[in-house]
Amino acid sequence: MDNIDVEYAIEKGLYVINTPNASSKSVAELVFGHFFSLARFLHESNRLMPLEGETHFDAMKKSFSKAYELSGKTLGVIGFGSIGQEVVKIGISLGMKVIVLTRKPQTKVLTLEFFDGQSVNFEITSTNDMDAFLKEADFISINTPKTNEYIIDTPQFEKMKDGVYIVNTARGGVINEVTLIDFIESGKVAGAALDVFEKEPNPEVLLLMNPALSLSPHVGGNTVDAQEKIGIELAEQIIKIKETIQ
Repeated sequence: MDNIDVEYAIEKGLYVINTPNASSKSVAELVFGHFFSLARFLHESNRLMPLEGETHFDAMKKSFSKAYELSGKTLGVIGFGSIGQEVVKIGISLGMKVIVLTRKPQTKVLTLEFFDGQSVNFEITSTNDMDAFLKEADFISINTPKTNEYIIDTPQFEKMKDGVYIVNTARGGVINEVTLIDFIESGKVAGAALDVFEKEPNPEVLLLMNPALSLSPHVGGNTVDAQEKIGIELAEQIIKIKETIQ
């Protein structure tokens, strides 16, 4: 919707529709693609193997040995919309403890569906206590709409666990990227992933060159599956609008 002047379109009698839920699973899976990459140093080993794999194989093997499983860790999700809910469900399926941060506490029942037709419901209640949330989370996923100010800046970084991992697939500007680099260098943040940037489409070079960052070019919803869902959902909405007009 960022590319459309919605108010002007409405004034002209034009219909503006979107498909906010169609790409939720794709974005959530990218979140965990980055989490796995960070926790197992895949982002860095993929950079170094072509350059040093032949000459420093054993050294790299040793340097990448302090990896982590996600199972048993605490997943902190900021935002409880459709994407946040899908992130929570994947976290639960991996055996993670899940906590959710929202502006106002809310309770939702999430259903995990399995290949054999079984399903399990989980009742999740979010918190608005950011300090407690930050102190507990081992892995943090940001899944909020666009904000006018940083959600994560120096005061928030300082309250996080040492060695925390962070993934932002929300919007550029919800996390202070300059401060993020500082806390990576201090060791507070073990690694972070960015799919969105403050200065898209020209991210800061310091971000692009930092080995502790796992990076992707705003591809959260860019899957064949998501695009098919978007097309179907748009078609269904257009049909409903035409039926209403007639």
